[in-house]
Amino acid sequence: MLASAQRDDPEKLEWRLLKSLRRCSGEFEMICEGDKIAVAVSGGKDSATMLYLLEQIRSRRLLPFDFDFVAVHLDQEQPGHDPSSLQAWVEGLGVPFHLVKEDTYSIVTERTAPGKTYCSLCSRLRRGILYTTAHALGCNRLALGHHRDDALETLLLNMCHQGQTKALPARYVATRGIDVV
Repeated sequence: MLASAQRDDPEKLEWRLLKSLRRCSGEFEMICEGDKIAVAVSGGKDSATMLYLLEQIRSRRLLPFDFDFVAVHLDQEQPGHDPSSLQAWVEGLGVPFHLVKEDTYSIVTERTAPGKTYCSLCSRLRRGILYTTAHALGCNRLALGHHRDDALETLLLNMCHQGQTKALPARYVATRGIDVV
């Protein structure tokens, strides 16, 4: 839980998050000199915060080297989805925006039994598309906006459904050679 002063002062919270990102970047080698990173932005608060913090780290030169990144949004063609406000916000930050349209929604709804969750199939399809897109854009890394709760949820799902104690690592190399952070 955040201290009251941090909730009341967005600047203090921002600096706390920037320090944490710098520390994690160094500890897990998540951002290195010369990297080109595809930052997956869903439009949710996790990925939006990550993108904003990366732009702040780069523009304030808080790392001792240069790196580049591009925002990547996957439009899965779910009914009613409109990425235009996300695109405007990202471009307003001065970050290049790459929109990928793939109809995974129809595939997932067609292949998932009634009453079952779409999550597993949707996640696999989404990751594959993001790996391919990152590679096509010349990126050596793909950044996903996961946080501690996501890691704990993955751990519990794997324990309950797979019988494995496996969670989200801070960094791994996907089968297509993309370094995922």
